[in-house]
Amino acid sequence: ASSVAAIENYLKQGGDLLALGLPAWDKPLFEVNGQWLSRANFDETLASLRPEKVLVDFASADLSQWRRTSDNLVNQARHEIVADSGGRALHVTMEKLTGWETYQSPRLTNAFAVGQTLTCFRARGTAHTKQLALEWTERDGSRWIATVDLTREWKSYALPPEAFKAWQPSPSRAGKGNGFNPANAAQFVVGLAHTHTAIEGVELEYWFADLGAAANPFGDAKLPDEFSAPHL
Repeated sequence: ASSVAAIENYLKQGGDLLALGLPAWDKPLFEVNGQWLSRANFDETLASLRPEKVLVDFASADLSQWRRTSDNLVNQARHEIVADSGGRALHVTMEKLTGWETYQSPRLTNAFAVGQTLTCFRARGTAHTKQLALEWTERDGSRWIATVDLTREWKSYALPPEAFKAWQPSPSRAGKGNGFNPANAAQFVVGLAHTHTAIEGVELEYWFADLGAAANPFGDAKLPDEFSAPHL
């Protein structure tokens, strides 16, 4: 991927290019700690990780400590703990979504240990529920939201801090270069919202389990959010 700028500059200065095996940069590679990895390699490595620290164990969680938030509390929604995939999971159903429908954890203290930055969990959806929103609120009130694609089968996820995008950050955190800081995480939220998830039809449903934290094997290395190959 890092060759793009050099090649473009060379061509603009009158250089010639012979390209074999097109399309160029179809699977761009990024150098991470001495390894050449594609975006898929990077994501697959993270997704294979398991929590080093469990933040919410639904085998013993008390849902009375969780709080439902919605743009319309008249809409029917059900939250329960069920046995699924060899463990216990949060199961959420809702008749419809008019704006947002989320579930907020109790306040968490020292959620991420020193060196831990990944948010780990498992989830699955349905034919109508193909995405899920995950949110961290920091101690200063800043909110950071990530969106993941769901499948009908259980899938493991491990999200680095940069996967969470600013949503109503505090004034001191709104500038460029600021991002979610796991060390300041205070509360977790999971759910659906028209602003962040693609919704199809009604009778929405998802399962969520094994919320935890882990260290990133790539350290502080980050891949760009998007890669755009040039048109030559």
